[in-house]
Amino acid sequence: MITSGIFAFFKGLDTIPGKKWFENCLNYVDSEKVICGTIGLRYLSRNEMKTEKPRMGWEGMNAKLEFVDLVGHSWFFRRQWAPYFWEEEPVIRNFGEDIHFCSMLQRHGIRAACPPHPENDKSLWGSINPERGVDKVAISCSKERSKDFLRVVQYEIEKGYKPILL
Repeated sequence: MITSGIFAFFKGLDTIPGKKWFENCLNYVDSEKVICGTIGLRYLSRNEMKTEKPRMGWEGMNAKLEFVDLVGHSWFFRRQWAPYFWEEEPVIRNFGEDIHFCSMLQRHGIRAACPPHPENDKSLWGSINPERGVDKVAISCSKERSKDFLRVVQYEIEKGYKPILL
């Protein structure tokens, strides 16, 4: 979906936004210069697949904007940022696009964040019926995907990506 310089991308059938999701993202995309997402991860380790729990977004039900290392399930960003994805080839082409894109945006001073997902107002949520990814490339589908995830994270860190907590 493209409207007036904004691009919203929904991955899979497990992400159905609340009625005020776009409005929620518009409150932050420019003022905070962020890519907004439905779910957000913060890494706790460079050497193993450890992330902060709960994740920000629908799982953590954050009351305020939370900066994260990557956003997934859906993205909301300025359309002129899209070419940044291809400034470098991703290490894996069919997995880890969220990590790669957030890494490439970070090089341009653009952070990743989950806008508020208040427990009592699902109209602001990025996914009103949230669940983990169910397609064959989802990290939650196999232990092999965790290895791929770690490989992509380590690659991006080697290329200059700086996770918030590390």
